[in-house]
Amino acid sequence: MIDVFGAAIDVALLLLLCVLLWRLRKDPTRAWLERERRLREISESLRSMVAQAEGAARDLDRALAERMSRISVLLESAPSARRDAAADRPVPEDEGRSGRLERLLAEGRDPREVARELGIPLAEARLAAQVGQWREVGLRRGGGPG
Repeated sequence: MIDVFGAAIDVALLLLLCVLLWRLRKDPTRAWLERERRLREISESLRSMVAQAEGAARDLDRALAERMSRISVLLESAPSARRDAAADRPVPEDEGRSGRLERLLAEGRDPREVARELGIPLAEARLAAQVGQWREVGLRRGGGPG
């Protein structure tokens, strides 16, 4: 019985060895090398995308700096233009809320102060200030009122 049991163990070990060799018949390192190659490709593409993004960010930063300098020049000239336009505009006796809004903004007051004083939403005061600026630009370019 012991010989049969020993022979069965030998056969089982031989079968396990055959299964192991069957599983390892393909090169196990080939799959790992393929994965490493794909990871390297992904890494290189990510590096190139980061470089492109950095270039785009530099271009955007440069464009924003140029735009900011143009805006600051316009803002520096805006208060004097508002005061000049306010001096040319006649003040009616009963101007109403919209007239007071336009007059206060034309005096160069901050839209936040005007909104607080008149009890109107800040967005409305900002919109009126922007419309006033557009109107002044149109008048300076030779356009008519309105």
